[in-house]
Amino acid sequence: MIAHPRIAHMALVSALTFSPLAIAKPVVEAPGDITAVTVYRGQALITRTLELAGPIGLQEIIITDLPAEIVAGSLYAEAAPGIEVRSLTYRQRPVSADVRDEVQIVDDKINALQQRMQENRKQREVLEHQSKYLDNLETFTTSTAIADINKGVLEADVIKDLSAYLFEQRDRIAEQSLTLDQDYHKLATQLDLLNRERAMITGSSSHTAREAVLYVDITDAVGGPVTVHYLVNNANWSPSYTARMDSEAGEMQLVYHASIEQRTGESWDDVAMSLSTATPALTARAPRLDQFTLSLTQMNQPVQLGAAVVEEQFRHLQQRKGTVDATRNSVMFATTAPPSSKDRRAGEIDLPWQRGQSSKEVLAVVDKELNDLAERIQVLEYTAGTAMGKNINPPTDNHVTESLTVTYTLPARITLASRTGQQLVTVRKMMLNAEQYRLATPVLTDFIYNESAARNTSDIVLLAGPLSSYLDGQFVGHSEMPSITAGEALTVGFGVNSTLRASREIVNVDEQIQGGNRVVEITYELTLENFNGNGVPVRLFDRIPVADDDEQVKVSLLSTTQPISDDAQYLDSLRDKGILRWDVEIPAGVSSAGMKTVSYTLRLEYDKQMSLASDDTDQSAG
Repeated sequence: MIAHPRIAHMALVSALTFSPLAIAKPVVEAPGDITAVTVYRGQALITRTLELAGPIGLQEIIITDLPAEIVAGSLYAEAAPGIEVRSLTYRQRPVSADVRDEVQIVDDKINALQQRMQENRKQREVLEHQSKYLDNLETFTTSTAIADINKGVLEADVIKDLSAYLFEQRDRIAEQSLTLDQDYHKLATQLDLLNRERAMITGSSSHTAREAVLYVDITDAVGGPVTVHYLVNNANWSPSYTARMDSEAGEMQLVYHASIEQRTGESWDDVAMSLSTATPALTARAPRLDQFTLSLTQMNQPVQLGAAVVEEQFRHLQQRKGTVDATRNSVMFATTAPPSSKDRRAGEIDLPWQRGQSSKEVLAVVDKELNDLAERIQVLEYTAGTAMGKNINPPTDNHVTESLTVTYTLPARITLASRTGQQLVTVRKMMLNAEQYRLATPVLTDFIYNESAARNTSDIVLLAGPLSSYLDGQFVGHSEMPSITAGEALTVGFGVNSTLRASREIVNVDEQIQGGNRVVEITYELTLENFNGNGVPVRLFDRIPVADDDEQVKVSLLSTTQPISDDAQYLDSLRDKGILRWDVEIPAGVSSAGMKTVSYTLRLEYDKQMSLASDDTDQSAG
């Protein structure tokens, strides 16, 4: 049966119109521009931007040149209105680059060198033949001369001329041989370098291409930007500071630096950069509670836990649960084995996942660990009885700012190449009004130090990090900056003041027995000396002990020749800890004219049958 011509024509048009060949779009390959980077602790979030335009319809874009340190499961894309992202997948494929021209250039150089080396060998062979000829000539001349001597017909001039010729030729051969040997060594070295270069070119011609395949549906011919985001490893940053104190102006310039390590395998050129202490969390689902089943177990004798034991166990379990929880919110795609104990960073713990597990399987392991730890905490709550006090809570850190999550957006665009070593960028510069004073603690040291007190008047948190200090343009040393929140006071040290000295001595001890107690009164004298030409304000510190039990040891400050400081911060934080502070000024001059003395008397009363002992504490004056 023969189809109608018009029907056949329509069928052909329909097939051409709706066949894949007819609607196929050209594949676009583009690396995109790295426009923004957020550096975390150990990783970085990269943003690449591509500008897409019509025609309307589906387009396939291959994003090329992705780095080796990419975290494959972290890829996601966002698009402008008028563009819909249909899919984004990551792939790796082997690539053999066309390096024939490069190899040919190197091969031509190698051939030229080999030809010169061949010529060098020929010239050395000629010299070798000449040397052998001279050896034969020398033998002939010697034997002939001996024969002539025996016959009494020796021609001395001929022998002399022939000998001179032999010496001259041997000198020439020796000189030319040395030159040829040196040239041959140079040519061999150049040939070795060229062979290495050729091996590098041909060896690097086969590599792995890392690409993202993006399918988009353009619904508006105008198009717009598409941003692709992904995480990379081997990126890190740490804070550091430079403090410059101007004594005359009473101002301190504080510069907040970030030392960035960038070994991701891609260059960040003119990017908007942010620095964050957060962990890039890709876990969107909250952990689920498992069923908690209680059971009874046989024990020989009930164990009554003391409050200290309960508190220690409770804190340990809470701390581990917090660490596991933080691990859950980290990027833990198990493409590699978990870190070994020697490679594990501080605070990280062992969790029983295996190499090759999917992110779903890893999260299941972590969630089970969370449930198990929570069960152990609840059992402890049920069994501790009265030892579980109302105020037992998860462990708190006095230095809460150490774990703050903050993000800094750098004011200028940054360029950082991928390379070994740290690269320094400026996070913020700030000028702070600073009170400059001297700090003396003669119970610890005879030196008196320069310090400045200021307040963080910026809107950012200053994280803990190393600090380099300069006083009036001179470098004075290194120290550590603690974490300082916005609005919080800070203290910066500026080294030893070479014109001041402090000393401490006992000037009187009175010991008595009153009933069953021993009473000891000790008078201390603290002396400050000033060899400067100006009066100097000093914060003078000393300490008296704080009794662990007031019923057993009574400690009293009987008298002081200088009023204790009325500084509110000192009275609030240090006075109750037995720290004594006097705010004094040492007059200008030398010897007794430039001297300030502060005395105080301490009284101790305790059982005469007992002796005193110290209990180590970690309190500091500032």
